[in-house]
Amino acid sequence: MSEEKSEFRKAVRSTETARSVNQILMDWYSKSLLASKEGRPVAWCMVGAPPEILKVFDLDSSWPENYGTACAARQMAVHYMQLAEGEGYSPDLCSYERNAIGYCREYLDIGGIPPDAPQGGMPWPAMLITNSTVCDPRSKGFQAFNAHYLHVPMYTMDIQMPHYGADMQDPKLKAHYLRYNIDQIWGLIRFLEEQTGTKLNEAALSEAVANSLAAQRLMWEVHELRKAVPSPMPSEDQFSCIVPMLYMAGSREAVDFFQKLHDEVRNRVENRIGVIPEEKYRILWVGIPPWFNMGIFNYLESLGAVSAMETTYYVHAPVADVDLSRPVEAIAEIGWRKASQVHTLGAELSTEGLFSPGLVLKFVREYAIDGVIFHRVLSCRAISFGQAHTARRLREELPVPVLFLESDMADPRTWSDSRIKGSISAFLDIVDTGAGKRA
Repeated sequence: MSEEKSEFRKAVRSTETARSVNQILMDWYSKSLLASKEGRPVAWCMVGAPPEILKVFDLDSSWPENYGTACAARQMAVHYMQLAEGEGYSPDLCSYERNAIGYCREYLDIGGIPPDAPQGGMPWPAMLITNSTVCDPRSKGFQAFNAHYLHVPMYTMDIQMPHYGADMQDPKLKAHYLRYNIDQIWGLIRFLEEQTGTKLNEAALSEAVANSLAAQRLMWEVHELRKAVPSPMPSEDQFSCIVPMLYMAGSREAVDFFQKLHDEVRNRVENRIGVIPEEKYRILWVGIPPWFNMGIFNYLESLGAVSAMETTYYVHAPVADVDLSRPVEAIAEIGWRKASQVHTLGAELSTEGLFSPGLVLKFVREYAIDGVIFHRVLSCRAISFGQAHTARRLREELPVPVLFLESDMADPRTWSDSRIKGSISAFLDIVDTGAGKRA
């Protein structure tokens, strides 16, 4: 191992439930590999493709976005990204996508899964399922995979989101949103019926959507419990929980996981069990973490600071009273209500959408935050745009110190250990003397 790699550390998690994710992740990857070995189709998917629908079609899946985090955590992402860059893809492009493109290149070069691929690798897909939400790589990245490497059937869900300033009380807007997105969901279903040769089981889909709602409610309640002082669960634990939250939605296993997490965090709150023995500072983390160096959160803790909350992957307040007898319509309705929550938050706090001051101000106030760290991810414009504006608004409204760290989510070549740790140490000195410090 090179001296540079020795700087990177895996996170030591605080909760038993979060630590169990390692085995869940291994089992999840093994399941798709076994499906491929047995001749069953495997889909490559992007976040935004409804896992509930994949579940009812009994379709195993791999998710290149998540695989980028797995490769980064195991210090393999640079190898794949360099292969992609050798194909002409810019280092400025999404590091998840570059990782997947490099994986495709090596797979074709050697005629199978690379022998040192993390988690056993991703099996060659029988189909691709992606969508148009949040960022360009959700559609353009998958187009690149397919045009140059995979050549398999692909479906892109063109999901519409209400624009900034939209009147969420306008019934015509809601009707248009629901009608358009319901058509897109049915398009995915027809695609899967054609690819798998099976018909949709609406009763099974209703059950899967109910499971998703139950898991979301439990995760939101965990977020609420995390307002406690001292912090019962840090960001590094939450970031590990995205596997059952994003990729296993609709399964009973995900509900059981979040019930276990909820019970453990509640017990920690009731018994005042904190992440560290002496919690001096509570930090809000804004942005995707550096998956190749999650130990940076433990470094914060060694200085008396706990990342008590984070903006990315936040589960908003649970949705209730949804008619599950029509599950496709229910999926669209849930999406509308979640979008309405984001817009309402923005209207109340004079902010602009999800990646904006609204959520940050809410968390600083509700989680007793002493300082905010913005992780400016160089290869993800969708998560990083607006951060400077958010920081300016935060300074105007609340006396909380702000730090910008610049690196990447999966590319460790952007990381400078001495620079980033030096910035954190200096930042905590400011937090210690600043107006935002808790009494």
